Amino acid sequence: MNKILCISPHPDDGILGAGGAMAKFIEKGIEIKYLILSWAEQGFNKEEIKNALNVLGIKESHILMLNYQVRNFPYFASAIRQELINVRESFKPDLIFCHNSFDFHQDHQIVNQEAVRVFREENLMGYILPWNLKECQFNSFISFEKKHLDKKLAALKKLNSQQFRFYYNPERITAWAISAGLFRRKEYAEVFENISQNL
Repeated sequence: MNKILCISPHPDDGILGAGGAMAKFIEKGIEIKYLILSWAEQGFNKEEIKNALNVLGIKESHILMLNYQVRNFPYFASAIRQELINVRESFKPDLIFCHNSFDFHQDHQIVNQEAVRVFREENLMGYILPWNLKECQFNSFISFEKKHLDKKLAALKKLNSQQFRFYYNPERITAWAISAGLFRRKEYAEVFENISQNL
């Protein structure tokens, strides 16, 4: 595995769902492209987003920021699908992270559905944000070390405009990583829905 694409409907989704895993993979020399589909209407500014992703080790040249209207992704589904096709053809990722299929946020649902259409023949894994679920299934785990969790926490801390959100609390994020790690007897982990595999 040499290339990973992380699809993040809003700037922080990918960090919250797969930040520890991405920090681990970047340390191993794996190239990661981070695709943001909407950013301007949520209080984010471009510099804080770049700073946060830089903490994880994602190069500025590998951050793609688009700006579809928040909570209106259903109206832009075909355009979003084309964006994903464009990235697939230009970057050719070996692994793709997107939202899981149980997430009830309308933007997240559309991204999951279009990712499945575009990447159904690739290795596609759905990251999980537990506050957006009423039920879920996860069957894949990526474990990591404290240094990777620390990078995830430091990245989120750079998102100054979002610190009021309850799920940014470092103790909650750490607790979730510890809980996920229990499934594999590891110190920390993130859980994923294994949507498709092409091994």
